[in-house]
Amino acid sequence: MAPQLITIKILLRLAFTFTDGMWQVFRGEPIDLDQSQRMREWWVQVGLLAVPLLAAYLHIPPPQLSPALHSWKTSGKFFTYKGLRIFYQDSVGVVGSPEIVVLLHGFPTSSYDWYKIWEGLTLRFHRVIALDF
Repeated sequence: MAPQLITIKILLRLAFTFTDGMWQVFRGEPIDLDQSQRMREWWVQVGLLAVPLLAAYLHIPPPQLSPALHSWKTSGKFFTYKGLRIFYQDSVGVVGSPEIVVLLHGFPTSSYDWYKIWEGLTLRFHRVIALDF
């Protein structure tokens, strides 16, 4: 299905899900604070959904990578596990140290989280590995 058609369907669905409180505002009736809070939350959700849909609809390209992120991405490697390509960064650090550290990032981030402390870790450990999973 075309992205434009999906976008139109989702926006139409959102348009038809106005809360009762919104119609009260249009009719000039007073609303309680709980309804007002729900309406505010509804508009925030509509905005959060509409922005990426609009960007996809208009074919807006993603932003350029920063030089540091580009450097991180190009210096890493990939391996394949069960048909999935997994990015990893691997550096040999201090010679003679038996310690190896494997760095795991949290959700929804990436191995780039370790970029700023990477050099310090290679000074402390024999091998430093970070992977995106």
